Amino acid sequence: IGDPLALAFGLAALLLIERRDGWRWLALPAFGAALLCKESVATLPLVALLAGTTRHGAETAPEPGLAGAGPAAGRWPVQGLVRAARDRVTLALFAVALTYIAYLAMADTMGSRQAGSEAAYANGWGGHVLGNALSYLGWTVNFAFPTVRGFTDARDPVVYGWALAAFALTLVGLAWAPLRRRGFGAACLAYVALLLPVLLLRSHTYHYYLELPMLAAAWAQALVFDAIGT
Repeated sequence: IGDPLALAFGLAALLLIERRDGWRWLALPAFGAALLCKESVATLPLVALLAGTTRHGAETAPEPGLAGAGPAAGRWPVQGLVRAARDRVTLALFAVALTYIAYLAMADTMGSRQAGSEAAYANGWGGHVLGNALSYLGWTVNFAFPTVRGFTDARDPVVYGWALAAFALTLVGLAWAPLRRRGFGAACLAYVALLLPVLLLRSHTYHYYLELPMLAAAWAQALVFDAIGT
């Protein structure tokens, strides 16, 4: 139950950081609890930064019909990024994450550093990274009973076509200004950030590792529905 617990505490941290009072600092213990449930939640501060970027960018963007509300409104909200990066709670989350990552690297609790590529949790760069990425992205979009013909917790070439189609549609979405203006790029980066810790694993490609990245996938999907419906 580590993954759903990490998701619950991670969501609590993200919701708390959205507050505008002193309760925002409770995001730190919530994030700490998430880390105790699952190590891969260590990149959650990147999601907080990306969410803050879109929030602050929306606050500083000109209203429709006013000067400056043309094509530039669909660009990356640089002012929002600067304001989000200066947020003290967000910076504290990054400090906690970096401390935890440093501890994991030095303690080598999984034993992958000593045992090399044969360890259960061995990680590193190689062809398996692309295979993992295509498998996870394919599983993300191919989840319905009519199209899922089997289930395997390993790199899954059967869903590579789904992954490539999803990647192509993502590029189309990024090229569409109304969707980009809503923060679609931030949602896509959040998906990558939450998936990054498990992409390097050589022998562990599991569906439950998608528990956290699906949060960002849902964010992106909600933005698509919002852009189409307005």
